Amino acid sequence: MDYITFKKMAAEKILDYMPEEFKGYTVEVETVQKTNRNMDGLRLMSPCTRDGMAVPVVYLEYMYRHYKGTGSISIVLEDTAQLLVAGFAEAGKIGRISFTEPEKRVIMSLVNTGQNVEMLQHVPNRQFHDLSVVYRYIAETGMGGVSSVLVNNNVADILGMDEVQLFKTAKRNTLELMGLAVKPLSEAMKEILINEGMAERDAEVFVKLPGKKNSVYVITNKAGWNGAVCMMYDAVLQKLAQKMGSDMVLLPSSVNEVLAAPAGIETPESLAGMVKEVNIAAVEEEERLSDNVYYYDMGLHNLSVLAGTAYENKGLEISSCKGVH
Repeated sequence: MDYITFKKMAAEKILDYMPEEFKGYTVEVETVQKTNRNMDGLRLMSPCTRDGMAVPVVYLEYMYRHYKGTGSISIVLEDTAQLLVAGFAEAGKIGRISFTEPEKRVIMSLVNTGQNVEMLQHVPNRQFHDLSVVYRYIAETGMGGVSSVLVNNNVADILGMDEVQLFKTAKRNTLELMGLAVKPLSEAMKEILINEGMAERDAEVFVKLPGKKNSVYVITNKAGWNGAVCMMYDAVLQKLAQKMGSDMVLLPSSVNEVLAAPAGIETPESLAGMVKEVNIAAVEEEERLSDNVYYYDMGLHNLSVLAGTAYENKGLEISSCKGVH
């Protein structure tokens, strides 16, 4: 079954797999603007649904990938129905988004400029090398993760904030709300393996890295979500560079985190090649940040593009610039 047929069938059949209380709902499929690409979102709407109410969305591309793996649309729809039921329970806790207290809830994140030209036309943003700063309104944080809304021009009007005000507010809030997590790569890998069920002793053996101990660090936030923006904070980079006793190279492994290592560990070209290969092979398209490698000069407190594509062919200006303080 091709994707177009699957999408049509999924929209027609999903209500058959939902509990009885959802029988009066209608199904909507719409294009959702995600980071780096557009996706087909499927959502269920009740007769009581109003604008601004939180409604769970599942993405048909992921459902189709699940179908290709199982070969059964029934299994996919059963699993999707369970996700939607859980999503509605979570959405009920959030309720209607009121966009109150923006001074306490607006944060910033980074996206790739060249891959998000269309989106950036409709959201307040500012350039940061080959990346763009965008803003999100945090609706809720908790055990279920982070619920947020991208601040587009309409939301900015509701908040009563222009881009300068958004940046000033987000610069203050981002680390305060999301926290900071800087740890050796081996430690981060160990935590992932343990969370996936590996015994602690086995995980310790598995993540032993050759070369200098703790020479590579992960920079992210405590949620591990949109944590690459932490690279914008000079104080974060300066403290880690002082700990290493060296200028640093930064490798953007995704929108969620960046890797930091002492300068000079590899040639800039080989590092850029490695980042590009990893992006293609191991990072979901909507989580890719950049194929570039960045250089942090601890003496100058300056971050610059060291190597990579730099999107020079797209007419974007790439230059060095200081982070936020």
